[in-house]
Amino acid sequence: MLEIPIQMPARLASYPKTRQPTSARNVFPLSTDKQALRQRFDTIWSAFTRHGGVWDVSEVEQRLRLHVQQPISTLAHLIVERRIVTFSWGEKTWFPAFQFEAETMSLRSESQRVLAELASVYDDFDVAHWLAHPNVLLGDAAPVDCIRDHPCCVLAAARLDRFVAKG
Repeated sequence: MLEIPIQMPARLASYPKTRQPTSARNVFPLSTDKQALRQRFDTIWSAFTRHGGVWDVSEVEQRLRLHVQQPISTLAHLIVERRIVTFSWGEKTWFPAFQFEAETMSLRSESQRVLAELASVYDDFDVAHWLAHPNVLLGDAAPVDCIRDHPCCVLAAARLDRFVAKG
C-alpha cells in the first residue's frame, strides 16, 4: 500500500484521544444506552441513503448474480476478508450502496482503501458510523459525502483516525 505522509494541522496537534480503544476492534465507547445506539444508526442510515441507500444480503446477492457465477461465495469472501463495509441492525446485515460501481457491482477502490485503514481499529458498525459521521478534518462533512470527489482527503482522515486510535 502506498503510504502518503500526513502533516497534522497545528490546531489538531493536541487532538484529544477521546476514543480510546477498549479492544483493538472497538474504538468508540461502548454504549448500552439504546437511545444513543439508535442515534448512531439513524446517522448511518441517513448518510448512506444520500448515496444510493443500503441493501440487505438478498439484494446484494441478486445484483452480484448478474456479474459473477457464485454471488453468495463472492459476498462471503468480501465480508470475511473485511473488504466491504457492512453493519448489522435488526438481525440483518446491511451493505451501503456507495461502495459499489452500479453497473458492474465491483467495489470502488476508494472505499476499499479507507476500509483497509480503519478495519484494524474499528468494528463493522463503527466503520459505518465513521463514514457517516461529520469529520473535522473534512470540514465537518461526513466521509461518505466526500469520498467520491475527494478520496485522498478521506483516506488521510481515516489514516489519522487509525493513528490516533492505536495511540
